[in-house]
This record gives sequence, C-alpha cells and structure tokens, in this order.
Amino acid sequence: MNALMNLTPHPIKILNLDETVMIAPSGMIARVVETPVGAGEVVTVLVDGYKKKVTITAAMHKGVKDLPDPVDGIQFIVSRPVTLAARGRDDLLVPDDFVRNEVGEIMGCRTLRRML
Repeated sequence: MNALMNLTPHPIKILNLDETVMIAPSGMIARVVETPVGAGEVVTVLVDGYKKKVTITAAMHKGVKDLPDPVDGIQFIVSRPVTLAARGRDDLLVPDDFVRNEVGEIMGCRTLRRML
C-alpha cells in the first residue's frame, strides 16, 4: 500500500464513485524554478480585430524546488509543470479528469495520473 503526500498548496479532492477522498496540503510546495532571460520584447498582435501591444519574455528552466527524493511507499501529488520538469520519476502524480460546476470551476478530480 502506498501513502500519498500532497506537495501542492491546495487540498486535493478526489471524487470516487462511493466516497470523496480529501488530501490536505503537506505544507511543502514543489515548484519549477525559472530564471528570466533578457528584458522582454514588446510586439503588436491582433486580438479580436484590434491591435494590442503584448510583452513576451523568456525564461530558462533551472530545476525543481522542494521536491523530495523518492521514498519507498510514498507517491507525491504535484502540479503538472513539476511532473514535466522532473521527467522519469514514477512516484509523481497529478490530479486528472476534473469535475467542474455549472460555471466551470473545478470541484475536484476523479483520478490521479502518472505522467510517463
């Protein structure tokens, strides 16, 4: 049996067929670390028929912060960007198959997904 540790800042609500499982945040938040590169570039784009100025910046990926090393028997719930930045780890899970209310707000998820 595996234990789950929530490394996001939000409670994870899993809506199963017969019960709701709530996984509280652990207090540690795994995040992707990026460093800005350059000052950015202002470009003119067309949005809904109007010309708008938008600044486009660049960042360099520097790794993941506050992600524990793998531990036997523990799977970590993290954000999708963290999972993608830490490719190759089979102990990372992301919420998936979201359930939304009538105005589109996420109420929970039905599953957790391992990204391969």
